[in-house]
Parts: sequence; C-alpha cells; structure tokens
Amino acid sequence: MQIVSTSRVDPAAQSAIWSQALAERFGGLRIDTYGRSAFAGSIRHCTVGEVQFCRLSAQAHRAANTPRSPGGNRRNYKVAVQLSGHSEFEQDGLKARLGPGDWAIYDTSKPYLMTAPGNVDLAIAVLPQHLVSLHPRERHVLVHALGSRAGAGRMLREFLIDALDTLARAEPPNASLDDKLAHLLQIAIAEHVADAQERPLPTVLRSRIVDFVREHLTDPELSVARIAHGLNCSKRYLHMVFDSEDSTLAKYILQLRLTNICADLGNPALRARSITEVAMKWGFVSPNHFSRTFKEAFGATPREYRAGALQPRPID
Repeated sequence: MQIVSTSRVDPAAQSAIWSQALAERFGGLRIDTYGRSAFAGSIRHCTVGEVQFCRLSAQAHRAANTPRSPGGNRRNYKVAVQLSGHSEFEQDGLKARLGPGDWAIYDTSKPYLMTAPGNVDLAIAVLPQHLVSLHPRERHVLVHALGSRAGAGRMLREFLIDALDTLARAEPPNASLDDKLAHLLQIAIAEHVADAQERPLPTVLRSRIVDFVREHLTDPELSVARIAHGLNCSKRYLHMVFDSEDSTLAKYILQLRLTNICADLGNPALRARSITEVAMKWGFVSPNHFSRTFKEAFGATPREYRAGALQPRPID
C-alpha cells in the first residue's frame, strides 16, 4: 500500500502537496483548503484488480471534480464510507450529508463537489461501472446518504475496512477482492431499494402525516407512536421524514393545536365557552400545563389573549 502524507512536508507546501496527491489519485480534481498553506492530510491507497482502495484522513477541505472533456474520465463509481467527521457530496442537483456510519456512491465521470467542513476519516473504493450493473430503479441511490449499521450496508462497511487493514499490513491481497466488493455493493444497493419500496416516498409520507395529524388533532392520545402505528411505519422513519433543524413532529402538533385554540379564543361566537373547554377540545388534558405552554408560546396568558382578541376594533 502506498502512502502520501503531508506530515513531513514543509508547512508552506502542504496544501500544494495535498492537492497534487488527490489529483493524481482521483483525476480531474480541484482542491480548496480554504486558503491554508499548512494542511494535515494522508492517503493510503492500493489497487487490486480493477478496484482502487483508499483510506483518507484530512483537515477541512473541498474537492471539485471537473472532467477534462466529455468521456475524458473513466466511467467509475466511487464509494465513500464515513468513519469519522462529516462530509457532504453534491452531484446532479442532489446532496448527500454523511455522518459516521453513513456511506454514499456517486459517478466520477460527472462533475461533483465533496465538502469536508472539519476533520474527516473516509474509507473509499473506486471501481469501474461495468462491475456494478445498476437497474434504472436502482440509480436513485446515487448521491444519497445510506446507512451501514445493519444488513448489507454493514457488511459492505466492514469488508472495506478489513480490506484496507489487510492491505496496510502488506499482506498479499485476495485476488477476488474486487469481485467481492462489487458483489457486496450490488447487494447493499438492492437491499436499500427493496426497503424503500416497502416505505412511502418521503414527500408522500409527509403529506400523509399532515393529514393524519389534522384528522386526529383533538385526540389527547395523539403522539408520534400513534401516528407511526396509524401509517404503518416506524417512529424513526417518521422523524427522518418530518423533522428539520427548526421543527419536529411533536412541535408541529403542539403549534397546530395552539393555532386552533387562538382562533377559537378570538371567535366572538365562542365567547361563552370556557378557556379550559377550548383547550380540552384541541387535545390538552391539564389546564395548568396548557396555560404554561400558551404563555411560553405567545407571551400572554390565554385570558389576556382572549381579552385582547375580542376587544372591539376602532373603525377607520
């Protein structure tokens, strides 16, 4: 196994050495080390049959693939398994964000961008596309974050790590190492496709979640577990489809309930209905919990809000 490292290079030349090393290994890459001359990075690589195995450890950087000419780059697939840190891969308008344990596959004959915002450790394999025949329905796995904590994904990750460890010890590689990798990759992709077919597409499921929540919003027992049971999917998948940095499914349910309560509290036709009745109508059980939650959300008690909402407006 060959090793390229910047550890023994003059700090002023480390970024240049790193850029040259990646360009030689992967071809057609433009490297951005965010303006640093000093850069810590290492690549251990070895070619077995038609497959190139690599272990890449480095500081934050970006690598943009710009094929020299149409068809100028070999038609390869690159498989990247995130061992530590986080990476982001972009290609064809798609984006895959990888954390430890995730993996992705993408087409090296097309432009792509890899961004490592911090220190990363990646296990990489580059193999010709003719070794992995993707059916049209399987091509949607390209540039997506896939899991490697169970099933064939886990087998693929462990095989790649074991192969790199074997090559690092300078042990004679198994002649069929490339075929085994291609076979495992095909199985992992097929397993992901089969799993996806058993679950609704995220956009469809999100719409179903919204409909289910609106239909059962007045039920005090409405919960993520109840929704998962009603839609026949796991709680984990519900969170993956619905949650974002700004909101979660539980927060969405709460916000929707509070919005409906505000509408009722401001409705003159419902002024005779008590605040507790209104709250319980929309799924709250404890008046004290409701009052605290309402004030945290709107900065006023339900009574204060109702008084202000029902106050006659001056006519212009």
